[in-house]
Amino acid sequence: MSWDDLVAGALVGTARRPPAIPAAEPGSALGDVLAAIDPTDAEGAILTAGAVLGLYRHAGVRLPADNGPPPPASPPEVRPHCSEAAAYRLDVMMAGRFRPVLEEWLGLVAGSGRLVPPDRLPGLLQTASTSSALRPGAAKVMGERGRWLANLNPVWAWAV
Repeated sequence: MSWDDLVAGALVGTARRPPAIPAAEPGSALGDVLAAIDPTDAEGAILTAGAVLGLYRHAGVRLPADNGPPPPASPPEVRPHCSEAAAYRLDVMMAGRFRPVLEEWLGLVAGSGRLVPPDRLPGLLQTASTSSALRPGAAKVMGERGRWLANLNPVWAWAV
């Protein structure tokens, strides 16, 4: 079962299409949470599975289509990350407040030779996916790890 199957089930209702809980690797954090969902409570099951998978999607994680090997590790970064204060300002801009100056912020960070910290990369990739004007600046400050991460989510293909 996929995210699309969950959404379709939620749209038509659980009475017409009982949810099938997606499977994940047993013993993994995701597998443990999904295995704990009570399938007898159809509405609760689809809402819980949707919430869990929604968080994974927001973070850029996709359920594997198979149990193949994990992707290779990210290449090491050679440039330093921006300060925590600058990263906090990025969070504020990505949340919508002061978004008009985000493009300028990206240019300033790129000009300083610094990168966005790894924990901010999913948010930056997602934000830039909704605005083509932000993509060139985002590409300059995401580094090797950002490109590696973008390879894991087709929505972020613009960054590869």
